[in-house]
Amino acid sequence: FSRERPTTMRLDRLCLLSIDPARSSGWAVFDGAILHDSGCAKTSAHRDDAVAAWLHLASAKDLVRAVVAEDWFKGARSHATTYSMGVSFGRWAEAVEATGIREDWILRVKPSDWRKALQFRSRGRQAAKAESVRYVHSLHGLTVGDDEADAICLGHATLRRAEWFGTVLPASQRKLLAETTR
Repeated sequence: FSRERPTTMRLDRLCLLSIDPARSSGWAVFDGAILHDSGCAKTSAHRDDAVAAWLHLASAKDLVRAVVAEDWFKGARSHATTYSMGVSFGRWAEAVEATGIREDWILRVKPSDWRKALQFRSRGRQAAKAESVRYVHSLHGLTVGDDEADAICLGHATLRRAEWFGTVLPASQRKLLAETTR
């Protein structure tokens, strides 16, 4: 009698869409731990293109689809900022739900948590965004805006902390991503 038990997640089986919701939303698509594509969505057409790129990659390589989005945070600058983030997240959630991923399957991560996972040391919004831009440039050689950089960094942090998905992914998807040991 042998008993298998999941230990870690097989990131090579994962297709991750990472979203930084705002008026101009940064997004990134990861093929396992590799950045595949990224951009900044300012219109519904841009958002649809990002979702289509994620779907195409997942379908072409038979990968498990997952989504992470930056969560609202207590330090939002104003009610207007919080409102626009909510509207943007709602539009992203609508586009993602059209693909069969329920809103409650979207992992939500606070900026302080993903920055801590990447060991960022910056204090303050502007310094943290600048650190994201530098991180992406040093890791990928890309020069991107701060919204896109935040989405890429959010994706990298989530992949470092794959156990976060245990709280949102359905059991069937967790099983597909599980690496088992005897």
